[in-house]
Amino acid sequence: MTILDAALSWAARGFRVFPITPGDKVPPKGLAWKDEATTDAAKIRSWWAFEPNYNYAVAAGGGTLIVDVDAGKNGFAALLDLDIPDTLTVKTPGGGMHLYLHGPDVQNSVDRIAPGIDIRSAGGYVVGPGSVFADPGGKKGYTGTYHVADSRAPAEAAPGFVLVCGEPKQREHGPAMSVDEPDDIVFAIHYLLKDAPVAIEGRGGNNTTYAVAARVIEIGVSAERAADLMAEHWNERCLPPWSREELLGIARNAETYAQRRQGSGGITAAAGDWSDAVVLPPAPPPSAAGKFDKVFAARTMTPIELIPARDWIMHRLLLRSEATVLAGPGGVGKSGFSLALAAHGAVGRAFAGFGVSRPFKTVIYNLEDSRHEMEARLYAACAVYDLDPREIEKHVLLWPGRELRFRLMNRDHTFAMADIQELARLTKRDGFDAVVLDPLVSLHHEDENDNTAMGEVMDALNGLARLARVAVLALHHTPKAVRQAGSSDAVRGAGNIVNAVRIASTIYAADETDAALYGFGDGYKARYVRIDDAKQNMAALETKPLWLEKQSFPLPCGDASYAMRIMEPSATAASEAKFIATILASHMAANGTMHMATYDAAKVLTAADAYFRDKVPASGDLRHVKNLIELRLAQPVRTDEGETLRAVAKTEPGAHSARMFVELG
Repeated sequence: MTILDAALSWAARGFRVFPITPGDKVPPKGLAWKDEATTDAAKIRSWWAFEPNYNYAVAAGGGTLIVDVDAGKNGFAALLDLDIPDTLTVKTPGGGMHLYLHGPDVQNSVDRIAPGIDIRSAGGYVVGPGSVFADPGGKKGYTGTYHVADSRAPAEAAPGFVLVCGEPKQREHGPAMSVDEPDDIVFAIHYLLKDAPVAIEGRGGNNTTYAVAARVIEIGVSAERAADLMAEHWNERCLPPWSREELLGIARNAETYAQRRQGSGGITAAAGDWSDAVVLPPAPPPSAAGKFDKVFAARTMTPIELIPARDWIMHRLLLRSEATVLAGPGGVGKSGFSLALAAHGAVGRAFAGFGVSRPFKTVIYNLEDSRHEMEARLYAACAVYDLDPREIEKHVLLWPGRELRFRLMNRDHTFAMADIQELARLTKRDGFDAVVLDPLVSLHHEDENDNTAMGEVMDALNGLARLARVAVLALHHTPKAVRQAGSSDAVRGAGNIVNAVRIASTIYAADETDAALYGFGDGYKARYVRIDDAKQNMAALETKPLWLEKQSFPLPCGDASYAMRIMEPSATAASEAKFIATILASHMAANGTMHMATYDAAKVLTAADAYFRDKVPASGDLRHVKNLIELRLAQPVRTDEGETLRAVAKTEPGAHSARMFVELG
């Protein structure tokens, strides 16, 4: 059965239907669905003749009352306490249900009568069975088809349930009482800044935005001006913000369908004599332009000299209004690195190759260390890099999470908007440029391996960066017993953690291979740390690791702390030869071969370690790595496992000249 067939079948049962966007839940732009919803088969066919892939919706009201049960908000538990008989039921792709009842018009509501229970009556609708939800934008985390779970006729709504739903609000009719009067505009701005609720996607954001627009229209503002005011004074706090075109569409709907007359809730109406109120002409009708007309009209490229520079706080690492992830095992030195980074930023000094254009201010939130431990490491960084602690304390705020906890998400899986907004307010007020959050796992209660849940967490993290206009550095962990330097797969948990950010890096202690290559000697795991690019959306990945050494710093109390000192280790010829031999011997043993061409060996080395990728030019030419193999293995090289490799010239059967091969054994 096609979606058109399903729509016709539902209309034949007496339900008024109308088309909605293919794969989605919203009506096509410009469709006045409240007036157009119908049971007329000819009209329905004409819609699908225009767009065969439409989904369809069922208009409530006029005897149809629909209970929308949201599984994600524990709606099934709330359903047990409501007086609802067995009835026509549709299963939704998100795991919820639509229960169709026959009854009088009631008040539309979201979570009002119980958590996870929405009521659809006159002026409301649900998606019809047979429609397919494709999750445009990937925000919901599920896809699927609406299907009938119980096909019986709708049961009568119990009188008690109707009473609980409440009487529908009646729309006031008549011309606007005021439009865009100066006092009303000032009042609307005050409402948007101080009283308007914030819209959050996945938390009734569409309904909230419509309610805010309706209130601004009620104050006495035209749809065009309402969209402008919402964009300027309210939109930035939403997660995510709306486009101006989206706000305009919602404001126009509110202007058309709002319960109260335009201007009836504003200063102008309150100040005048109601009986003598001046009736102003209605706002001009909505433009016939489509949603994307503005995009398609802008076909001229910005002159290259006018393209603004990226707002880097610290080049390649911290970008204003964006989040960055640094992941590594516990105790490797993530916190020490972030403190040294903040100390350099305070005086406008580059650090570890990350450039700084001007001094910046940093908030460092750390749940794992005490204030004194953080201070000791900051003093150590000042000593190692010859920085003035008195200057640093003006630009670095230490926030031990043990003293006062910060959250991105509440225990009920909603955004912790109070915390997010308060942190954004204070960072803006005090002129901070960067916020370090350590560790990411302490900021939420979600399942770290759940892609949908962690997508919400990362939405909140990026939302904080945009709302506060700061660069956010989230310190995170890597899985135990897994070491993947420079790999985005090394970041622990769901893929959305890395997918949601533009910059990600890994931090690891040196391992045996590193120690052998660079001659670190004993104690290398405790002393030397490498940082590798794992993701860079703004530039090519840096293949060369950044090396830091933990340098001990004695405290007056007799204890010691440490600072991260930048270092440039160099490999010896002997250690480089052994490094090459170790990688190639492992590869050849795993593939059951005793020899391989040195060019193929170069491919193996560059795939295996960033040390060799760094030697490959931008053209991708592997000849330098090939020549290095032939040079270092010109004499037999023995690995720690007892295998011997060497480079030899061999002439293959049928060939006219010799080629260089690596031989094992």
